[in-house]
Amino acid sequence: MISDLYFAIRTLRRSPAFTATVLLTLALGIGASTAVFSAMDRLLLRALPYPEPDRLVALHETQTGKGFRPVSLANLDDWRAQDTSFDGMAGFRTRSFGLRNAGSPVSVVMVGMVTSDLFRVLGSGAARGRTFTAREESDGAPLLVLSDGLWARQFHRAPDVVGRTVQLNEQPFQVIGILPPDFVFPVPGTPVDAYIPISHADYGARGTKSIEAVARLKPGVALVSAQAELRGLGGRLAAAFPVDNARGGADLESLDDAWKGGLRRPLLLLTLAALLLLAIVCTNVVNLILARALARTREMEIRTALGAGLADILRQLLAEALLLCIGGGALGLLLANLVLRGLPVVLHQPVAPLAIDMRALVFAAAVCALVTLLCGLAPALSGRRNRRTFRLRQSLVVGQIALSLVLLLSAGAFLRVFVKLVNRDPGFDSSHVYYFGFGLPEGRYNDRQMVDFHEKLRARLAEIPGVDSAGAVARLPLNGRSNTTAFQFEGAGLPAAEWPSVAWNAVDPAYFSVLRVPLMEGRVFAWDRDRVGRPLALVVNRAFEKAYGAVVGRRVQLHFWTDLTPKNQLWQIVGVVGDTYQTGLDREIGPQIYLPISQTGLDGGDYAIRTARSDAGLAGAIAAAVSSVDPNLERIRVRRLGDWVSASLGDRRLPAILTGLFAAIGLALTALGLYGTLALEIGQRRKEMAIRVALGASRASITGLVLKRGLALTVAGSAVGAVGFIAVGRAIESQLYEVAPSDPANAAIVLAILFACAIGACLRPAWSALRQAPIAVLREM
Repeated sequence: MISDLYFAIRTLRRSPAFTATVLLTLALGIGASTAVFSAMDRLLLRALPYPEPDRLVALHETQTGKGFRPVSLANLDDWRAQDTSFDGMAGFRTRSFGLRNAGSPVSVVMVGMVTSDLFRVLGSGAARGRTFTAREESDGAPLLVLSDGLWARQFHRAPDVVGRTVQLNEQPFQVIGILPPDFVFPVPGTPVDAYIPISHADYGARGTKSIEAVARLKPGVALVSAQAELRGLGGRLAAAFPVDNARGGADLESLDDAWKGGLRRPLLLLTLAALLLLAIVCTNVVNLILARALARTREMEIRTALGAGLADILRQLLAEALLLCIGGGALGLLLANLVLRGLPVVLHQPVAPLAIDMRALVFAAAVCALVTLLCGLAPALSGRRNRRTFRLRQSLVVGQIALSLVLLLSAGAFLRVFVKLVNRDPGFDSSHVYYFGFGLPEGRYNDRQMVDFHEKLRARLAEIPGVDSAGAVARLPLNGRSNTTAFQFEGAGLPAAEWPSVAWNAVDPAYFSVLRVPLMEGRVFAWDRDRVGRPLALVVNRAFEKAYGAVVGRRVQLHFWTDLTPKNQLWQIVGVVGDTYQTGLDREIGPQIYLPISQTGLDGGDYAIRTARSDAGLAGAIAAAVSSVDPNLERIRVRRLGDWVSASLGDRRLPAILTGLFAAIGLALTALGLYGTLALEIGQRRKEMAIRVALGASRASITGLVLKRGLALTVAGSAVGAVGFIAVGRAIESQLYEVAPSDPANAAIVLAILFACAIGACLRPAWSALRQAPIAVLREM
């Protein structure tokens, strides 16, 4: 066997182009499929990092026509008091805080505001110290539990940190515990640095639906029975509190589905694309080795004449195939590792680093073994049956073309969606706009002081040389989420349960100017006009006006209030502005209202700044302006709004880029396979071509003969691929936006690309046939 491997190495070295082509082809197929299956295993197949994860469920409130919604803390308390199916329920939400430790600068940390039983529900506890109790939660005790990462990063693993007092949003909090390193917050990809008891004063109102909830089923309780009980509890609370639970209810899903639901569809589609590419790779490798076997017919005949038996030839071919597959597999695993490092970036999911695992390695090894068997046995078994080998190779080419067409049509559909969204007007101008996030400590700022802060900061930012305008907003557009509230027009007299819902945002009066959102009717807010104590003002978007008719001058009542805007006040609509995409470019624009922070205050959000500057000193000037108003706030990070808009397309970028990449590789391999088949066929028919030329056949007729043969294979493969895409189109239809799988423009472009590549693959063998001198070929007869 060693001698066979040595001879195989010498043989492959004499054909460097063939060896390199096969190695690269195998590396692409094995690398892509291994990377995708490793990602599938890490992101979808592995169990959640908690004890008995199958008993964990995510709890939701529901509203007719709106699906799952966040949970009210008051409703969660009632569920816990009445349920019989759960071993515990817990609520949580996150928010950034400014942390100061022993006189060090303020640093921004992500804090989980949680109910006390979250850690027990998730099956964890403190590694040092303890967590807080239910009594401490209800009392609002200023207690802090650190994550292991924050303990290491901020406190350098000081052993005396438990018991220490730190400043959180400038309020004293006592550190009482440190969580173990493997504790994972129950929202995937959300890095949480510390935990405090959730404030019942801030989030305890039944109408405040702002927390997520998780629960653990009792042993032996089926998910469907717990779901039925929770739905019953939700219905009873909706009847008991119709104002706060209008058209509402409750439901649950497994925590596994809640975590992985958003990743399943893109990863499954990516897996399908990788499998299609792997099929193209395997057929192409077999095709290449069959072609080489036919070209080595005379070599094999000489070896047979010298006494080599079928077993000797078979061992040699298997040794060559084994070396090719080992080399291709090694390169493929290297490629897979590189792909896995970049996949979280393409996915736009803040997941932990991905790595190749044992199951993916087994899969890659199985692929290598299968390809080795096919590559080794196919030419040996086909032997001298050239006609049967030609038919097999032509069938393989037809299959490659069909698979490539499926990949190209899928990639074309995703690319058209992506291009459509990239070119879509978001309703605002992000060019020359920067933004930064901020937060105001509630311990030092009441609502009126927040208004004063924003008025001062807006003026300071506007004084920076080169800054045109600046303004705050509670939620930037395209952030994937929106706040909602209920409302009714003055005099409508609707029961509270029948008030319609509308999205709302709180903005600085200069916000519309900063983002250049057009004014359609009426006016926008003004600092000198819409102040505390003046009539409350609202601005609505165009979609609101389309839904409710002429609205400027009408007054509405909102299920929204602050210390500055008491409950049951009337707000007058003073203007209509253009529509902007708030939750995403692929989401429909619904009615939205804007509240002026000059009348409501704002404790946290983002500042948008329009400026022609792009120098390095801009960020420092902005930070200095913030510090001049309040030097004790956390450090800010200035970023481009255009990058924010681009990042919002992450979910659409994944299928467009990766299926496009797979399709391009598949198309190149298919063109290579078609070229190889035609080149070999022309080589086998050299004498026939020479006789045709000698008898007066023109160059055009010879070229047409080759093109006819290649295009016949392309048409056959396209027909098979079109049938296959019918099934694939149904699978990807839900991921497309305003583009149908059967889009004729997409089909026309893809077919044009496919046939252009096919014609290119045909012309090279035709040119080779025309270059040969007929008399030289005829002398060989």
